[in-house]
Amino acid sequence: MYQINTQALKLIREELDKEIGLLVDLLAQPVESVDWSECNRGLSQLRGVFSLLEMVGGEMLLGEMQETFIKAEGGSLDAAAVNTVRHSLELMPGYVSQLQMHGKDSPLFLLPEINQLRAARKQPQLNEYQLLNGLMPDVPMICSVAHKDHHSIEAIRVARQLYQQGLAHVLKGSTRPTAIKVMAHGIQRLRNSLSDEKEVNYWALVFDVLGALYRGALGFEQSRLRSLMAVERQLRMLSDNAPAEQSYPIPLQQSMLANFLLSGMNTGGAVKLAARLGISPLNFTAADIRNARAMFVEEGNQSFVERLAVIAAQIEQLRSLLDDQMAQASTGNRPLKEAAVLFASLSEELKYCGLGLAEERCSQHALAIGGLMDSTLPSGIIEEMADTLLYLDSIIMELQSRPHSESERAQINTLSIKEVVEENIISHAQRRVLQEALSHLASIMQLTSDYCDGIAGDELAKPLADNFKMILGAVGILGLTRAENVTARCLDIINHSLEPASQLPLSSIVEVFADAVVSLEYYLDNRRWNSNFEDTVLGVAEECLEKLES
Repeated sequence: MYQINTQALKLIREELDKEIGLLVDLLAQPVESVDWSECNRGLSQLRGVFSLLEMVGGEMLLGEMQETFIKAEGGSLDAAAVNTVRHSLELMPGYVSQLQMHGKDSPLFLLPEINQLRAARKQPQLNEYQLLNGLMPDVPMICSVAHKDHHSIEAIRVARQLYQQGLAHVLKGSTRPTAIKVMAHGIQRLRNSLSDEKEVNYWALVFDVLGALYRGALGFEQSRLRSLMAVERQLRMLSDNAPAEQSYPIPLQQSMLANFLLSGMNTGGAVKLAARLGISPLNFTAADIRNARAMFVEEGNQSFVERLAVIAAQIEQLRSLLDDQMAQASTGNRPLKEAAVLFASLSEELKYCGLGLAEERCSQHALAIGGLMDSTLPSGIIEEMADTLLYLDSIIMELQSRPHSESERAQINTLSIKEVVEENIISHAQRRVLQEALSHLASIMQLTSDYCDGIAGDELAKPLADNFKMILGAVGILGLTRAENVTARCLDIINHSLEPASQLPLSSIVEVFADAVVSLEYYLDNRRWNSNFEDTVLGVAEECLEKLES
């Protein structure tokens, strides 16, 4: 990061804010009325000050604004692009305050806004590595690549299948931790099949970046999602034995290296990889960048998740009040007034969540309580409210379990209270069964890992079989036919390896077997929260098992 002269910034802060405010006002006018020459004058003045104070992030952003205004003077800038510029300017006072407070700057603070302006001009997006000026280590890039044999091509193909499965859900924003695990398994599988040191190190970088995403050390910013998509194209090129410039494009290698640096490199594997590559940590991380942005970027109203937490807390408060009423433990009309206020507040929160039926019901309760003169609720009203709270419990439990689209939330509005509650009871029971199956899968994955690490030997076959028997029972109960078939085949393979005359020793099946197990885990974990999750992801498991059965 760059050090800022906070004293000098303090002296001119008032004038800076005034100039920024004037520019925002100019851009608030209709596009055809904007004085572009006046805007450019103001931007040039601001940019000069930022340059003088070495506020590199702000200077770069203002430069992108100027480029955008050049386009505007040619008459080819639409209202949306002008709004993008205005939004960026509106962030500047907060950005300047953050610099004044902490005395450190980086262009990465403003990368999303820089890329939004470039997108408005249809210019290529910038990546993190392009803004780490002078901080990128000189790590040898892969400039040539050996022809891959059949074994490596097969590993690449399986890796790509697993990676694609996970990437699809990462891009949707759903089940990201599980999806990242599947992607990482594919990359690990590929890495183990390679012999070239540079290639092994590169895929170790990718693996560690995925681990950082899983841990939350890296966020799912647009630039990072673009890099993840580029890796999928890279795997396709590798499987075709394409030349290095296609299989290992330098920008992608640099991007993965930058993400590795920004992750903090603080895990055991990362420390070893950094030592192998001769890389030293940066004096800041992606988390530092996110925290800095949080100080000046308005994130809008409460997030959906935060609203659900508020709703859950209000439900508990109401339940306590109703319990008091049932026990006739309260005196005066305070609990009654509190219940009315809480139901009104709940109604408002539910409206923002798009839950119209629940909103309407809470609003009716608030009005009904408000019209009561007595300090005690009639038993009939208490029962109705208790039903509402049970209904809300079911909704909140479902919505907190996984991300829901607007259309899915709209579907909840079409269900009656009885349907929602009954469905939640059934779903909860199914989740418990699936959770039990997943715990046995975790045991299986640990056993296979122990075998690969040389911690245990062929005696693992028996506990592997026992765990698969438990999973088979669970998926059978739930009627998950395809998963049941995959599990039964896994069990058959293990049992076959235990036979004295077997030509299929455990050592020969573990690697391929792990791919099938990861695919099965991915399906069951997603099925736990989404009853409509397609079982097509089990195709990878079935394909792996076919190799062992043939």
